[in-house]
Amino acid sequence: MAKPQLGLSDVNIKSVKLRSPSWNAGGDYDLIPHLREINIYENIFSNSLTANITFDEAINLPARIPIVGEEMIEIEIESPGMGDTFDDGTPIFNPIVMFVHKTVNQQLKTPQSQHFSLELVSEQYLNNAHSRVSKSYKDMRANEIALDIWSEYLDDGRGDIFTE
Repeated sequence: MAKPQLGLSDVNIKSVKLRSPSWNAGGDYDLIPHLREINIYENIFSNSLTANITFDEAINLPARIPIVGEEMIEIEIESPGMGDTFDDGTPIFNPIVMFVHKTVNQQLKTPQSQHFSLELVSEQYLNNAHSRVSKSYKDMRANEIALDIWSEYLDDGRGDIFTE
């Protein structure tokens, strides 16, 4: 029997993995032992997710990996009381993939330990930051222009755009 969900925002963190192209050991690094807090934000005025993760650690993780802003963080969460899949077999929770934007609040707690936070952004944020459209349109309606821009520059194959 599934455990009851006590609050709307109750989640279980299954895994938090860091992938870095500059890490010599390669593979994924498990961040769960260092994890203090995860906050994921969705803003009605933005089309991307942002997050911050706070760590307590004693191995100097930012220098050991090193964390330079190219890293990918994969977060797997689940809600208590829910199964792993829908009736059709589709997973309820897909991994949330975020990218390191910057390191903030790095402070020594003791001579051997520190805490710091990573500011994370979603893939859509990076796509928006790297996508610039410069094209003139003539004799087209606004919804036709938006559809053309979407199909020509922004469509990543994961969803459609609906215009009016």
